[in-house]
Amino acid sequence: MFSLLSSLTSQLSAVMPPGLIQTLAIAFFPLTGANPYLNEVVGTIMMVALTFSPGKWIFSDAIVPQWTVHAMGVVTADKLGGGQHVNPSMSVAMYALGKCTYSEMMIRIAGSMA
Repeated sequence: MFSLLSSLTSQLSAVMPPGLIQTLAIAFFPLTGANPYLNEVVGTIMMVALTFSPGKWIFSDAIVPQWTVHAMGVVTADKLGGGQHVNPSMSVAMYALGKCTYSEMMIRIAGSMA
C-alpha cells in the first residue's frame, strides 16, 4: 500500500505541486462531526473576498470608511465561516493553548493553504 501511494505521489508531483497533493489528500481525511478542512477553505475564501477586495474598491479615497468596510467584512466572514483560523500560525497557537488536537491543527493548516 505504501509503495502504491509513493509511486502515485511521485507521478503526480511531476504535474502539480506537492503541497497541493497534500491538501487534496487531507480534504478526504475521515473525521467525525464538522470538517475543519472545508471550514478553513470556505472561511479563507470568504475572508479574502469580504475583507481585502471591498477595502480597496469601496471608499478608496477615505480611510475611515475603508477600514469600517474591512472590519465589517472580517466579522461577517468569521460569523458565516464558522470560526476559521485563516492563518497557519493561529492554528499552531490554538494547538499550543489546547483548543484543538494535533490532527485538527494539521488539517486546518492544509485548509488555509489550499
